[in-house]
Amino acid sequence: MSVEIIKDDESIVIDTDSYPAERSIAIHEIGHCLCAANLGYHAEMVFDVLNRNFRTSWCPKDSIPEIQKLEEYATIYLGGHIAERICGIETGGFLNDQLQLFEAIRDIHKMTGMDFPYTRVLEIPFEIYKPYHSKGVKIIMAAGGKEALEGYADQLLSKIHSSR
Repeated sequence: MSVEIIKDDESIVIDTDSYPAERSIAIHEIGHCLCAANLGYHAEMVFDVLNRNFRTSWCPKDSIPEIQKLEEYATIYLGGHIAERICGIETGGFLNDQLQLFEAIRDIHKMTGMDFPYTRVLEIPFEIYKPYHSKGVKIIMAAGGKEALEGYADQLLSKIHSSR
């Protein structure tokens, strides 16, 4: 089944059978939002109708040390992957997050004078980003874990599909 949406004088056909994929992506992005919001950022998740995808953004905090900001960003970048693992899904969305995570962790190491011999994303051992991963897991589990992630995703998709 498909639904046609008229937006800005353009006709867009969306395949409603893609709901499981949309749900998985929603869960991934909700993971980012939960981490960002818990860390004090104003976070929002937007459904991009033209690209049929979700994206998350958060406003940077004012006047916090750069190192703290990078550590918080590392946790936020991991939020989507953590949500996927908790719900037993895989979207492939972690690839872009890994690039951002790599840059944040590299910058943290440089700022603190620690050695960072890695040149590729997949070279970084889990131990390097484990503290940020652990923090993200705690945040998402405190928010209700799998049940909350799936519930938020279902509510969100219900709103999107009913507005079509």
